[in-house]
Amino acid sequence: MGAGKSTVSEMFRTPGCLFIDADRLAHSMLRKGGPVYSRVVRAFGREITGKYGRVDRKKLAEKAFSGKRAAGKLNRIMHGELVKAIRRRLANTRRRLVVVDGALIIETGLADAVDRLLVVIASREKRIARSRKRLALSRQEVCRRMEYQVSQDEKMRFADFIIDNNGRINKTRKQVFEIKKALAL
Repeated sequence: MGAGKSTVSEMFRTPGCLFIDADRLAHSMLRKGGPVYSRVVRAFGREITGKYGRVDRKKLAEKAFSGKRAAGKLNRIMHGELVKAIRRRLANTRRRLVVVDGALIIETGLADAVDRLLVVIASREKRIARSRKRLALSRQEVCRRMEYQVSQDEKMRFADFIIDNNGRINKTRKQVFEIKKALAL
């Protein structure tokens, strides 16, 4: 959260590549009539819905990140469907390059479905500041959400490549360029 994974993922996007944005896919699954909509509303209550019965993601997040039990409940509902959808897309493509932009690749067991795993890291303070700005959350809310994620140190153990995103964007681009060169992209 806040390390810059989506920024880095966009740097790998090229014409002809299949780009899978796990967050966007999860959001689409929460739409009314989507594969998890009814189960999420049933689990967290009608008060998480807004106008026209749409899931209000901010209200859902407030409930889901209120404790480990609630977060686990949301993860059990969402992750299975999300992983199936991503695996389907991976199995049905013939493209040489596929980029999966996802925060929970290790946690959901998707690491075995990718050839290379790149982990983007940044200092805790940078991640908090970026998340506060992007999501308009308090420091406390960001820290609470971060508690439910695997630590960067743990993620780095699984990584084939690590990008340190603490510096300027040009430094990040240079690291991406070096990885593309190593992968002959």
